[in-house]
Amino acid sequence: MFGRRIILSVLAVVGMTAAYGQEAVSSTHTISLPPAGIGSTETMQVTVANLAPNGNNNTTASCTGSVSFLNSNGATIGTATTYTAAAGQSVDVKLAFANAASSGTRADVRAVIAATQTAGTPCVLAYSLQTYDTSSGVTHLYLASAPSGVGPVVISFGR
Repeated sequence: MFGRRIILSVLAVVGMTAAYGQEAVSSTHTISLPPAGIGSTETMQVTVANLAPNGNNNTTASCTGSVSFLNSNGATIGTATTYTAAAGQSVDVKLAFANAASSGTRADVRAVIAATQTAGTPCVLAYSLQTYDTSSGVTHLYLASAPSGVGPVVISFGR
C-alpha cells in the first residue's frame, strides 16, 4: 500500500512538472484598424510586411496570420484572407467596393489583422491600409503603423 502511494505521488509530480514546463509555441494577437469609408469607385487594401531579418542558426523569419474586413455592424465581409510574409516580404489583401456588400455608394469598413507569433521565429510586422480609386490607382487614404509602435499614422489625400 505504501509503495502504491509513492508511485501515485511520483506520477502526480511528473504530470505537474510536464504541465508547468510546457511553453507556448505560438500566440495570436489582433490589430483592429479604425473604420474607414470606401466609395463605390474605390478599393481598400491592407498591406502587411515582415521587417525582421532571418535569425541566427539559420532561423527563417516568417510572419503569419489573417486579414478580415468588417462592416459597420461588426460582421465579417466574406472570409478572412491568410498571409505568410518571409523576411522583407510584403503581402497585399484587397477589398473592392463591389465585394463590400453595401447597398449605397459608400460603406464604412474596418480591417482586422490577426498576427501569430511563433517562439523562435523572427517576425516584425508592419502594416498599412490604403483606399484608392480602382481605375486610376490614385490613393485617397493612407494609414500606417508607426515605427515606434505607438499607433497608426494617418495621411489623408484630398480628392
